[in-house]
Amino acid sequence: MADAALQWFYVDRTGQEFGPFRTTKMKSWFSQGFFPIGDELLVRLAEWPPESHVPVRILYPEPDSIFEGAPVLPPSRGPPRPRRAPPRLSRSRSRSHRRLSREDHADYERHPPPGYGPPPHGYGPPPGYPP
Repeated sequence: MADAALQWFYVDRTGQEFGPFRTTKMKSWFSQGFFPIGDELLVRLAEWPPESHVPVRILYPEPDSIFEGAPVLPPSRGPPRPRRAPPRLSRSRSRSHRRLSREDHADYERHPPPGYGPPPHGYGPPPGYPP
């Protein structure tokens, strides 16, 4: 398959996956600064299993040539394996946490903790992505 015809998926900071998009489209968005996270953007090729995203810098180690040419994979590895889910925490019978009241929830909506809440302008679904 030609490098330009590769199909990519990416994950935004909310954990939602978007794609597939051709290499040319990803390169265009990347060069325009659409992904503020830069080379830490989590991507995967269409033939890779879901949840096997890796930072784009792993596949394109040269910062000035991201999405140019074929991605670099270590010789001993194929597509990354899906990440294992973290172990489930057992539920304690004692409830040390409480349910959020409507007021708490409204306050959270107005002032989310750092790293949460709506993504910054220019991040999330790409321009023209179907709703």
